Amino acid sequence: MKRCFFLLLAVCALRAGGAEPSTTAHAGGWGLDDRTLVFGGGVTVTELPPELRGAAEVDMPRNLFGRPVTALAPGLFERCEALERVSLPASLKEIPARAFRGCVRLRAAELPAGVESVGESAFEGCASLRRAELPAATARLGR
Repeated sequence: MKRCFFLLLAVCALRAGGAEPSTTAHAGGWGLDDRTLVFGGGVTVTELPPELRGAAEVDMPRNLFGRPVTALAPGLFERCEALERVSLPASLKEIPARAFRGCVRLRAAELPAGVESVGESAFEGCASLRRAELPAATARLGR
């Protein structure tokens, strides 16, 4: 399967245009821009670049600019209908509300061992989901 690297450019950097949608996204090359927020020592990914909305597989990076990815915005992957598999960073403590809602082809979600809570409707409408093991650390499940 073809692997493409998607680059999120640093704040105030020019974005490259005309990228072709791909079936796979890889962690390499992610960066900080208007789709990310930095709080203390961690990074929150607030929006997926358009190129990732059609990816079948997404491997989220563990770190961006030397800081751990600690949070995802609610609904980050919502209605990514081509998404089949996602790998999330070990530094993630929560699967936010509506994180994967409407990802009808999502078959597997690798939840990090440190995930303590899963938000409301996080996997609602994921009709193809066959495997999502909850880590022992998970103390709260949304409806």
